[in-house]
Amino acid sequence: MLFLCLIIFSLAVQEYLVSNKQVESIDFSSFKDQISKLKDQKKPVNKGPFNKFKDVNTRSFKTTTSQKENLKLNIELNTADTLALKQIYGIGSVLSKRIIKYRDLLGGFYDKNQLLSVYGMDTNTYHNFKHQIFVDLSLVKKIDVNFATANDLSKHPFVHYKLANSIVNYRDIHGLFSSKEELMNLYLIDTVLFNKLLPYLEIND
Repeated sequence: MLFLCLIIFSLAVQEYLVSNKQVESIDFSSFKDQISKLKDQKKPVNKGPFNKFKDVNTRSFKTTTSQKENLKLNIELNTADTLALKQIYGIGSVLSKRIIKYRDLLGGFYDKNQLLSVYGMDTNTYHNFKHQIFVDLSLVKKIDVNFATANDLSKHPFVHYKLANSIVNYRDIHGLFSSKEELMNLYLIDTVLFNKLLPYLEIND
């Protein structure tokens, strides 16, 4: 802009002096030197607000790349430690410890959807990483209802102490259970609870 103004100004001066017949007495070399210097100057780098958007885009790209790398995870829930669980996007130190604590109480996960019962597990977070995990059913620890004590049974989060006593009392009166379905004879067990317990029970003679 300054370059253009100097040119216009010099032309105006020349026109004025020519009209007044004084052009021969003026030296325009200083204007030419200034114009040459302006031509040689490099255009300054724009450090305005748009560069901030560029940085944001770069960070967004890095985050997206990190999330894509997480898609490659394939973690088995019944053997994973806290270090392995924290590799999953959305699971930190606190949540990973809660997952393992709940897993130990259950005797293992038989369905990865059981993670939704972990305190602090957000539904949206779970649905974002559920494709990165799986469960090995062979690792689930089972309770033998024919030989477990009421205390053993009540340690499971699905069995309160009153139900545990009811199972043992029924067994003492009727003998050993012949099938898991026989547990449905107990009034404290409905279909929903039975289906939750089923993967954790076994019958041995």
